[in-house]
Amino acid sequence: NRGTSEQPRWMILYGYAILEKKHGKPVFIVYTAKDITNEVAEERRIRNVASKYKEMFDTNLIAMSFYDVNGVLLDVNNKMRDFCRADNGDDQWFLKGSLFAFPALKGCFLPGTRDVLHACQHLHEPQLGLDKYIEIRVRPVIDDNDELIYYIVTTRDVTADRNMYLEQREQDRRLQATSNAIRRYEQQLGYLLEESQMYLWNYRPAENVIDITRSPGQQGFHESVEDYLQTIRPDYREQALACLQD
Repeated sequence: NRGTSEQPRWMILYGYAILEKKHGKPVFIVYTAKDITNEVAEERRIRNVASKYKEMFDTNLIAMSFYDVNGVLLDVNNKMRDFCRADNGDDQWFLKGSLFAFPALKGCFLPGTRDVLHACQHLHEPQLGLDKYIEIRVRPVIDDNDELIYYIVTTRDVTADRNMYLEQREQDRRLQATSNAIRRYEQQLGYLLEESQMYLWNYRPAENVIDITRSPGQQGFHESVEDYLQTIRPDYREQALACLQD
């Protein structure tokens, strides 16, 4: 303690003692001491930062791993372990292999590559029971001396997203086909109505209005029931009104 009991300032010393003898008897002891307070503080700080990093790394929702420049695995988080686990529960097939031999990267990502690779692949390994679609990103890390030091790999299972996309695309296709069929039907019906001089009509009881058109896809004209009945011969008006009411 280089301070006081009220305000202590603790130091950490590293000591080394050497016993010197003369004629087999101790003569004196040489003792050296080194102040390592700052070194210990820095080591604790680094260890604390590393601990926080490791915790964030392991609990990250993104599957992540680190490889050296030779493609050897350095570290992998829990999410990546879950991702790499085959149906039999074994993840060693992934974790022991080289980065450059990974099925999604083999042949298209070579040692020494400095460009970011982003790809979507079909991961199909029948011997492991794996059949899923993945999104993988490999990012090289370059230090201040322009040296490639390692690769960061992130992976995501996009099988569910792909299936949802394909289902939505199929629904859109069916909807478009139905819309085209309706449009053709309307065109054909409109042509028939035009040629036969016939009209379509629709009665809205709440407004007591009749809509009249020659094409189901186009707006025609409308009139009240009273005005409509005036266009009918007097001896048929009562019957026409009864039909509308029914």
